[in-house]
Amino acid sequence: MFKKLTYFLVPLLLLIFYLRIVSTIKVKSDTYDEMKCLKAGEYLASGSGWVVEASVFHPPLSYYIHGFLLKDSNFKNDDEKIYYARLIMAVFSVILGFFIFKYAKEKFGELSGLLALFLFTFCPNIIAYSPLIVQDMLVTLFIFLGFYSYEKSLEKIKDTKRIILAGLVFGLALLSKYTGVFLIPIYIFMGLTKILFPAAVILSDSEESKKRKAILKKDNIQNVLTIGKLVKQLVLICIIGLFVLNLGYKFTGSFKSLKRFSFESSFFTKLSQTPVLSSIPVPVPAPFLYGFDIQKHITESGHPTFLMGERSLKGWWYYFIIAFLIKVPIPLIILLVMAISIRNKGKLNLIIPILSLTLPFILFTNSNPGIRYLLPIFPFLYIYVSDLANSKKMVFNSILWLLIGWFAVGSIIIHPHYLAYFNEFIGGPKNGYKYLADSNIDWGQDRFLVIKFLQNNPDVIMNPIEPSTGRFLINANNLNDVFAIQEKHKWLKLFNPIGNIGYSWLLYDVKQDDYKKLLEKNPQDYYLNYVFGFITEDMKYLQKSVELNPTFIPSRLKIGQLLLKQDNNFNAISEFKEILKENPENPDAMKHMLEINNELGNLKTAKEYEKKYKIAKILNSYVVYISTDDNYYKNAIEKKPKDARLWNNLGFIYWIRNDFDKSVYYFKKATELNPNYVDFIGNLAVIYKEKGMQKEYQELKNEYRQKYNLITSARVSQIQYGEDKMILEDIFILPLE
Repeated sequence: MFKKLTYFLVPLLLLIFYLRIVSTIKVKSDTYDEMKCLKAGEYLASGSGWVVEASVFHPPLSYYIHGFLLKDSNFKNDDEKIYYARLIMAVFSVILGFFIFKYAKEKFGELSGLLALFLFTFCPNIIAYSPLIVQDMLVTLFIFLGFYSYEKSLEKIKDTKRIILAGLVFGLALLSKYTGVFLIPIYIFMGLTKILFPAAVILSDSEESKKRKAILKKDNIQNVLTIGKLVKQLVLICIIGLFVLNLGYKFTGSFKSLKRFSFESSFFTKLSQTPVLSSIPVPVPAPFLYGFDIQKHITESGHPTFLMGERSLKGWWYYFIIAFLIKVPIPLIILLVMAISIRNKGKLNLIIPILSLTLPFILFTNSNPGIRYLLPIFPFLYIYVSDLANSKKMVFNSILWLLIGWFAVGSIIIHPHYLAYFNEFIGGPKNGYKYLADSNIDWGQDRFLVIKFLQNNPDVIMNPIEPSTGRFLINANNLNDVFAIQEKHKWLKLFNPIGNIGYSWLLYDVKQDDYKKLLEKNPQDYYLNYVFGFITEDMKYLQKSVELNPTFIPSRLKIGQLLLKQDNNFNAISEFKEILKENPENPDAMKHMLEINNELGNLKTAKEYEKKYKIAKILNSYVVYISTDDNYYKNAIEKKPKDARLWNNLGFIYWIRNDFDKSVYYFKKATELNPNYVDFIGNLAVIYKEKGMQKEYQELKNEYRQKYNLITSARVSQIQYGEDKMILEDIFILPLE
């Protein structure tokens, strides 16, 4: 009877899961990365090879799936095409759900299988990422299947079919996302535990497992013999997996030696320069290694990250711990605590992938992009806690049912805003923007809802920058200035939102009296004096702000602007000059000096400020320290004469000094040392233009554009978010128009 009920409940849960995904797709727009993925799928499905960077940024399996399946279909626009691509990708999550049930059932029984499946199909994070045409859920599927198939092969180590299956799945994991390589340490640790705990690690205490334990028990001598078999098995699985990987890339550039690559990351560059390794043929496709190098370069450079009110480029080691604790439903966290208290040797293997897929992101990366990077551990967590369904303790059973109900309710009430889910530890999704950003809450998914809202509310100002009054709508990333160097929206965070759109956009209604009340409570707050003076254009509050904090430049800038408005150019110039004494690279003061001198007809002085303004804008785009001392680079070149970056930066310094001949010399040297670095070519082109060498400028400009997106080209790591640009490396680049 119970088995018949299972046959009904499993497809029902999976159907409800898929229908919830479909209803979410209908109201959610494409996220920031999805359009790139869609175009990459179209590009590869058209028969184009792996030439441009976008085609190798991720392995191609997801691109193939939606690219080829939708190749011959006609769509009204890209939004419609993404809708159907999402429907396709969501199917793989349904497949994953089925295998989670199957594994948990085999491990702990029918009830455990149903509990694991329920947790999977009702998890807000799983529903959030399942339809997206990014790679996270696809690699989650194949990492889990890789674990499952390898564990099966360990039970019968001489079974060729199981070895082949494990190898095929391993290859598909590698074709899904670069994190598929984590299956290698998972396999190694599973093999070691097989040797150390031959009868216990794979099997649980279920009746079926007890019958097979005797078969797997071996003494120490046999364990030593097993090491050779395990190594042989793992080698065969890797060979098959690498064959699948190479097949997926049509063996493009396979078996090239490392020294034939031009890498961006320090990690792969050092490997390629190591004599022992540089000449060894690499058994992976060249596009795969180029893409892996790009991803490694990103993790080395860092990525703008927001956590609990703080911003960072290098992230925090505890980022993923915090993200897990506030993004995962509390019932699951409680279930994990309860499950740990139940000793079951059959769970030992489940701990291996959980640690192998978590610790690298905590210990070895400067990039904290979001909880989606932890998605591959979720299936193992659901299975780990599923054994609680077999508990014979009444207290445990009562608590379990309460937690299941809590889990279900939390999942239902967040619909359809799953991406912005946060648990009750921080007060739910309405407070999520205070703790995390980017793909954890604001990944561009609410564009449709925002457009509709603005059409019905034309008075609302979207993404304001300067202090003001009125109704404002701003997304979480902009509010927290995640991708901006300067903090622009501190003034808006003085107030609480009155509403939200999908929890990723915040609605504010700010009146002048609101500022006044804050100032009355804190009359000695320099920032409150500044914002009140800014919105009222009352000089006395701005001057008081300067008195309270003489180093706070925005107050002085506003004073200068008000003086200009009063046609008091003399005092305005004095104010801006004072700012430039304290901060010689302030672009706003430079811009005002440029405009004033143009208006006064001081064209020579205006020309000087035009150059200074351009320099200031460039220098203020860097989030890392970068020296402008020529002696520093000359001394460094003596030690590292082949470092093209040093020559490039010296060329930039001579551009600042208007010594274009020396600038050309150093930029040329940089391009000779590293002809694949397109930004060096762009820098040289800019100098040719300023020297009036139009022919040379046009030739280099065309070369720059042709090479920029090639996978063989290197470029400075930078992020463009709206009008904000962040350059993440200590390499000078000139804007090429």
